[in-house]
Amino acid sequence: MCTTYAITHKVYYRVYTVDGAITSSQTPKSSDPSLGRISTILIAPPHTVTSIKRCLCHREGIVDYENARLFITASCRSPMNDADEVQNLNSAGPGVTSREPMALVITLPDPDRLFYIVKHVRGSLAYDTQSVEPRYRKHFGGGSYTYLLLIHEFLVYYRIYNEDGEIHSMRSFDPLDHPLGRIDAHFVAPPHTAASLKRCISNAERFAYLEDKLFLDISSESPMDDELSISILTNEGPGALANKPMAFVRPAFNQRVQVKHQRICECTMEWSFEIRIHRRLLSF
Repeated sequence: MCTTYAITHKVYYRVYTVDGAITSSQTPKSSDPSLGRISTILIAPPHTVTSIKRCLCHREGIVDYENARLFITASCRSPMNDADEVQNLNSAGPGVTSREPMALVITLPDPDRLFYIVKHVRGSLAYDTQSVEPRYRKHFGGGSYTYLLLIHEFLVYYRIYNEDGEIHSMRSFDPLDHPLGRIDAHFVAPPHTAASLKRCISNAERFAYLEDKLFLDISSESPMDDELSISILTNEGPGALANKPMAFVRPAFNQRVQVKHQRICECTMEWSFEIRIHRRLLSF
């Protein structure tokens, strides 16, 4: 009897990188490929956070389970401690329903499984324009549709700008208002802060994550602090209404080039320093 109960009990979860949700290899629903589910009988005892992380990472083909973080739900502000015991076999335990899955956040990005990622970053010559919503892709040149938009009960609406003014959103859904975009709030990696929301929007818009700014709305005088906690899995959170969207502001083109050049220079300097140190060590 106990074995039968264990086999029939399931645990739901979503897998994230810092840029957003990724597809699960254990999804029970073709309509929601970011949602994973496993039987609790697969998890080795004792049922601690570490054992659950190891099992989930193994099933998802993720090697680095030690640096993964497990949240009770995506709305939690902090991950669970590795040594904590989790009563998954209890019907009141975390992840027992698909509406409140646990959240597994891995450290390293997995570009091949990111929902919004494509081969080229927006703005490059090789960037394809085939990934906007199918009803309105003709405004961006047409082509095959490569992204499955999930409409949950919670969405985040935003208007997209660079410092020269409004620009078209790749998540546009209104053919009469191209700068207005939206993303699924369930795709934002926990903990939900202004920074994690910015990263998800950047990924959704096919932008490299740079010095972007996020405003509560278009009338805000200053951008939100990166560490500010926000509640987006609610109908009353920031950007929850299409008529009161948040504002996402990109640097102007020349500033983006300068930022990229600065980062390249910093990486080059760091690499050169490591080479010099390595040569010095070899000389001893």
